[in-house]
This record gives sequence, C-alpha cells and structure tokens, in this order.
Amino acid sequence: MVADAADNIYFTQYYFYGIRKVSSSGDVGTFAGGTTEGFADGTGIAARFSQPGGLSKDLQGNLYVVDGRNNRIRKITPGGVVSTKFQSENHLDFMSIDALGNLFIVEENLNKTAIIKVSPTGSITKICHTTFGSGPGVDGAGNTATFGTITGMAVNAAGEVYVSELSGMIRKIKQN
Repeated sequence: MVADAADNIYFTQYYFYGIRKVSSSGDVGTFAGGTTEGFADGTGIAARFSQPGGLSKDLQGNLYVVDGRNNRIRKITPGGVVSTKFQSENHLDFMSIDALGNLFIVEENLNKTAIIKVSPTGSITKICHTTFGSGPGVDGAGNTATFGTITGMAVNAAGEVYVSELSGMIRKIKQN
C-alpha cells in the first residue's frame, strides 16, 4: 500500500489484476487495470496487469507497481496513465524508489537473486547478486553476501536500501 499527498490509499490484492484506490473520504474503486488479466499500457481500466504486487510512489505522485507475471515495472501517473518503466527477462518481486527517482528492484532467476538499480535515464547497475536460499542470509560485500527468501524492500530518505527476509532479518545494503 502507498498513500498520496491527498490521503488517498492505493493497494493491490490477490486475484485482482489492477490497482485499487481508497479515497480520503473512504470510497473504494479501481484506479488502473481490473478483473481481466493481461498486459496493456493504457489509461485507467484500459490497462492490463498480471500479478500486480509491490507499490512505491515518487515525489511527483507517480505510482510504480511490480507487474510480476509480465516481468515489468509499470508507472502510473496521478491521472491513471499506465506505461512500462522497466522490463526484464527475469521474475521481479519487490521494488522501491528513492528521492532521486532510482528504482531498486529484486530480480530472480531460478536459484539466483539480484538487486538492481535502474536510474531515471534507464541505466542499470547490479547492486548485488547471490544464490537464493530459504534460511537467513549472510552479510558480506557485493556478491559474497547471500539472501534468504526476500519478503520486502524499502529505501529511506537518505537513499539507504533495506531488504527484509522470511527469517525475520532486515538487511541494510551499503552502496559505494
């Protein structure tokens, strides 16, 4: 879930292929996408998603959503216009955005997990990549660190990236 400056709340839900909105007055409606699964950029309910997940919001009020089965990060303007911001060959799980507009994304492929940074211009930096595990991860520099099952991600105001694991650990990723 994320909230905007007008106290509207946006969220995704299981078995619904879109983004829901609860207005500050308590009205619930569909902001983008809907009951039909698929892929389409568009405005409002004309857009299509497949397994929408984590949401983040930038300083301009745009929403970003992980479109899981489509392996994309989608941008939704305050007016409801949906476009593709990033596409991958790998499965995308979690995402967060910093104050500079950099997207931090958890990307998975078989037994590998990577955390990548996508700049506003589209350049991609691999922050770290590791084998995927079920237990707690192990701290280390770059590719020597390992992660357990990642369950969430956040970036604070200082641009520090935090990742939560199923084991209950919260890990801080220091960037050079």
